[in-house]
Amino acid sequence: MSESEQHRQIVRALALEISSDSEWSHTPIVYMDASEIAGASEQTPLIGRNRPDVFAREVAGPMSVIGEAKTPGDIDNPHTMTQLESYFGYLGSQPKGALWIGVPWLSAGTATRVCRYARTVSNAQHVPFRIVAFLFGDTVYRRIWCE
Repeated sequence: MSESEQHRQIVRALALEISSDSEWSHTPIVYMDASEIAGASEQTPLIGRNRPDVFAREVAGPMSVIGEAKTPGDIDNPHTMTQLESYFGYLGSQPKGALWIGVPWLSAGTATRVCRYARTVSNAQHVPFRIVAFLFGDTVYRRIWCE
């Protein structure tokens, strides 16, 4: 599926946020979906029937992070719910993991609501998630909400 430039911009910014997070105890390997980003050489793994935009795993540790970029028109729909339920289910079976959702600045509230619901339906209340809201311009601003 061809994605918008806004989606690709969020994927790149989200991958950078994930890779530079201070919670990594070991260096992570970060994959971006090659179909989304020109120049990316590795595809993210399939999680169920879904391929996340970003997947990161520690080289010598237990931590896994799945990152998904969403634009305002694709946050609250059945496809996204299927993706998030699959990702929460996978992360719930890992020793340590988190789901990160990258969205435009004004979509953070909707993303939080959708993630809370998907996490509950997936019976993965112990899996944390982060909403990373971006405001792109000459300078990139971001705000992170953690649950």
